[in-house]
Parts: sequence; structure tokens; C-alpha cells
Amino acid sequence: MLAPVLLARCRHLASISSVTKGFASVSTASAVATPTKTILDERSQLAMDAFLASDSGSKTEGARNVIEFVRNSPNLFGDDNAEKTNIAMSTSFGIQAAVLLHLATTVIPDIPVVWVDTGYLPRETYLYAEEVTQTLGINLQIISNPAWTPARMEALHGKLWEDDTADAHKLYGDMRKVVPMNAGIASLSPSPTVLLSGIRAAQTKARAGMKMVQFQNSRYKILPMLKMTDGDIEDYMDVHDLPRHPLQLKGYHTVGDWHSSRPVKEGEDPRDSRFGGKFQECGLHVDTFTDEDGENARDEHEVTASSRLLSNLAPSDETGRTVVMVKKQMADGSYCKKCNDVAEKLVKDDTLKWVSHTYIADETDGESDGSLLAKEFSVVTAPFFLVKGKEEEEWKVVNSYLQLRKQLRAEAKRLREEMPPSEKLLRDVRAHAETGMAVVMVKKILQDGSFCRKCKDVQGKLEKDGVEKYIGKTFAVDTREGSSDGSALAEQFGVETAPFFLIKNGDDEGGEWKLMRSYLQVKKTLLKAAAEVQVSPQQPTARELEEQVRALRAELERAQQLVEDTTSYFVSCFVDTSDSSRLFQWDVIDGGKDRVTDYFEKILGKPL
Repeated sequence: MLAPVLLARCRHLASISSVTKGFASVSTASAVATPTKTILDERSQLAMDAFLASDSGSKTEGARNVIEFVRNSPNLFGDDNAEKTNIAMSTSFGIQAAVLLHLATTVIPDIPVVWVDTGYLPRETYLYAEEVTQTLGINLQIISNPAWTPARMEALHGKLWEDDTADAHKLYGDMRKVVPMNAGIASLSPSPTVLLSGIRAAQTKARAGMKMVQFQNSRYKILPMLKMTDGDIEDYMDVHDLPRHPLQLKGYHTVGDWHSSRPVKEGEDPRDSRFGGKFQECGLHVDTFTDEDGENARDEHEVTASSRLLSNLAPSDETGRTVVMVKKQMADGSYCKKCNDVAEKLVKDDTLKWVSHTYIADETDGESDGSLLAKEFSVVTAPFFLVKGKEEEEWKVVNSYLQLRKQLRAEAKRLREEMPPSEKLLRDVRAHAETGMAVVMVKKILQDGSFCRKCKDVQGKLEKDGVEKYIGKTFAVDTREGSSDGSALAEQFGVETAPFFLIKNGDDEGGEWKLMRSYLQVKKTLLKAAAEVQVSPQQPTARELEEQVRALRAELERAQQLVEDTTSYFVSCFVDTSDSSRLFQWDVIDGGKDRVTDYFEKILGKPL
């Protein structure tokens, strides 16, 4: 057994949970999915590098060859069992968009093309999209953000494009582009493992250092046109007689939303004609903005906050769902009013037990765990919840507590109804310390309310032989009712006589319950087990530990709602010891920091 280990934490009651200042909700349906894979498979990059080194074609021929290479290499790009890689592409229907659309459709004629309608595109872009779609026969999927229409966004946040701050720019990009794009790609069936994008290294400094193979939002992102120049683009469009965007003739070099695009001035960097020259990225390809050019963009291969914070959380047995709550902590150390209201409802509704973990988004710390999760999932209100089922790969955002409660209660009810009687009724039956076995007895109740004669006889023998103490729980087959617990167990195990016994070794949830009809067999089994098992302090089971943790978490949440403006501290101590009564030890210390320091120095036997 490991030597006792003390892991202690103390924190003020006013600072246990919280979301970034300026939150604004994004609907659950359009929430950004959590990557199930966070690091680029180096085989894919090495294979691409080798392919590019061996390809002697022009840049445009090379771009087409890249698409064919990816299409024919499913083992390198996410699916070892597929004949061809599932590929989709995104488009903006901008000045140069027709090139990748033509390249991709010549290789994959029915490739799904996702286009985000921000609600602010110029009239000319809509006309151009229609012309290109008809000319190339594009399989176009148009997506928008129904939860945040332009009217609703402007009503609640104003005209964000008139705000020069990076926060406003990011919020606009998330709501109008990033969230709907990710939702649109996620809605495709079959789900693509690769997304083609037409961005080029020559466009911005942030893109100059990109590689042909990227990894973003749980899928590969391939940039076939990465090395193509403006001249290459013009030549390709001329050779293939592709339609031109109407605004190109008016001096536009790049086109996005009408309010953030304008013709290029003489001698001006073309990218300065977007976003007033303040920013060069919208968030689809680079998610960190600077006042210059996105040089501080996050590495696409970097492990995300969700993979670091959410990967080891276990789902609730009762709901089959893993639930994470993110609360907002204000600058004064208190939680936002809505966070407090929801926390009270969690306790009152007895749904707190279904929350696996709570993270804090500290208003004063943009790098706090909750703040990072909020940024990754593009959520800007608090509190919010992240939910994932056992068989699901993606986390979903739920902003409404009432919606969450409805979902969890429905899942808990469904699982209870689908659960076999033994799993439902016997899950809390514990093994006896002296035998190491869990035992259940099922009796029969007659119409007059008495137990059957044999049940009475066996009960007398249990008491006389000193075996009754080993029975963990007793159920009854009530002949006066058609749906008693005992009847359900009798039906499941195919028993028509009473009494009978169900026995299982230890507390293993996956262990099998065995049927025993004979009392003598039960007696022999239990007495033999008692003689073989060395009596020692009973170790807490994994389930018991989990229940203790949940109970303590619930108590702490209740305390948080009751105590304000206090100098009391909760101190939680985890002690590795065979004495289960000391496994979790909670104390309340009054008097402030000095008393807490004294407490720990006494425990540790040395000054802090």
C-alpha cells in the first residue's frame, strides 16, 4: 500500500467558480465541436512533403495533384477503412474563389461546398455565387447562424464592425462566420475528415508560415493553393475562362462583408482594404488577432483547452452524460447573479449530482480554465454547460439550465426504463466485509399479506445459523401486485419458486449475479467465504468514493449559496489510508489566512 499522501487545497468561499467579460450566447445547435484529436498526424505532413517534392508540375497542376493525392490516401487523412477520403471544401465566393472551386470539382464533381451567408455580403457577391454555382455545377450548402441574425446581433451588441477592438472583431467573426461554418461542416453526411481551403501564403503574414497540411476542429485542413501567387491565379482564371467577381472591376482585391471591404488605394497593401486595415483575419483560419497582422496566431497543432480539461471526465451512470459547468467570477471575487441563481437551482432540483466538474472563467484572467473553454466554444454568456454522451465524440454547448435539466432528466428516465431489474434494483447492494460477497434474498407475499411457509422457514434458519447478517437486501414477490420488485427479479432470472437468492463476488459493477435456490447452498457458500476472508477494515469501493465526492461537492455548493462576505475557509484533505472514515476530511477554519496557515503547518509538521 502506498504511504499516506496528503493533497490539500484551500480557497476562499467567494472564489470557487466563473466567464470572460462581455459574453454573448451562441445557440447549442451551432456550437463549435470539440476536437477529438488535437495533434496533427506527422505521417500526413511527411507524406505530403514527399509528394510535393516528387511533383514536377506547375503550381496549378500541383494544386490539383494535391487534391487527388488526398482523395486517394484515406489511410493518411482520417479513415483507414474508406476507399476514398471524405472531403468537403469551404468558399467565400470572393475575388479568387473560383479557382479552388474549379480545381476541386474537376477532381471530385460532387464535393460538398459550404458557404456562410453572414447576412452582410454585398449584392455583387450573391450574384457572383449564383453565376459560379451554375457554371461549375457546384454542390452548394449555404449556412448561416439562425441564433444570431444580423438584427439580433445589432440590437444586443451594436454594429460590431464599428468597434476597433480585437474583442469586438473576434465576437463578430465567431457569430457571423466561425460558428456557422463549423456547424455547416459538422452537418454534412458522411462527415468529412478533410476540408479544402483556398487560402494562400502570400495573402497575410499569419498565413505565410502555414503548411499545406493543417489540423483544425477535429479534421484535416488542406491548402492546395498555398504556394500560388496572384499571377498564378490570374493565369488560371484566364486559361479556364472562369467568371470574375463584379467588384474586381471596381478595384476590389479582396471581398468580405460590405461594411469591411473597399477598393484598394494606390500603393496600398491589398489586405489593408479589409477591416479598415486594423485586422487581416476574420477567425476562420487564424483565431488570435493583433492590431497588425495576426503574427501571434495560435499554432493549429496546439493542444486545445478542451482536450486538456475535459478528456478525463467520466459520465454520470444515471444519465450517460458528462456535464461541465462554466461559471463567471467577477473582479470582486463574487459570481455573476445568474451563476448564483443557476447554482441554487442545481441544488434545489437535485441535478448537481449530474455535473462532473465546474470550471471558473475569471473576469480578470483571460487564461483561466473557464475563459479558455468559453473562447474555444465561442460562448460569451455565463453560466453555460458543455455536454457529451458516452458514444458521442463532440461536446455540445447548452446555455439554458432549464434545457439542460430537461435533457438530463429525460436521459435518466430513459436509462432507468431500459435498465435490467438487477442493475436497477441491486446496484446499491454492497459486499459484506466478512464474506466479500453481495447477497440478495427474494421472498413471496401471499394474498393475505403473509410470507409463504417456506420463506418463513428459511428466515428462521438464517437467524438461527447466524447467516442473516450477510444478506444485503431483501425483496418480495407480492402476489397482490403484478409489478413488484421481486416479481421483476424473478422474471429476469427465470425463477418461479420462493425464496431464492442472488449472490455476487465483491462490488464489481461488471460482476455477474448468480442464482441460488437452495438455502443450504447459500449457507455453505457464505460460511466458507467468511472463513477464507481475513477480516480487515473494509476498503471503500470506487462507487463509494464517487458518491462521497459527489456528496461533498453538493455540500460545498450549498455552502456557497449560504455564506457571503466571510473569512471562513473550507479545507479539503485527501488522505491515502485504510481508514475510510478519514478518506475525506472537511474542516471549517475561522479567523482568516493565519489560522489556515497554522492548520496546514500542524498537519504537515513543518512551516509553509
